[in-house]
Amino acid sequence: MVKILVVFESNYGNTKRAAEKILEGLNEVDGIEVSLKELKKVDLKTILDYDAFLVGSPNHMGGPTRSIKGALRASLTSLASYGWKGKCLLFLTHTWERISEKLRRKWRNE
Repeated sequence: MVKILVVFESNYGNTKRAAEKILEGLNEVDGIEVSLKELKKVDLKTILDYDAFLVGSPNHMGGPTRSIKGALRASLTSLASYGWKGKCLLFLTHTWERISEKLRRKWRNE
């Protein structure tokens, strides 16, 4: 059984909904056990109990939030020594209005 942890931080509920959808999809795959936890409720020491983990964050200035960055730095640095390279995936959520405005500016070369 492959154990996957989906961790998220959500300011307005969008990242939580995305994490829940990922959880639903992964639960449809045989041989996978998935856990969903909010970042502030995760003991980073337990990450070694999982085979992989996904981390969800709202987009903050073009990247993950400070809390997510800190958790990733702390956990990935120590996990690298356990052969965890390539077993973490980060997903970001972004409100459509901000994405569409950035695309409009880029297309207009503003």
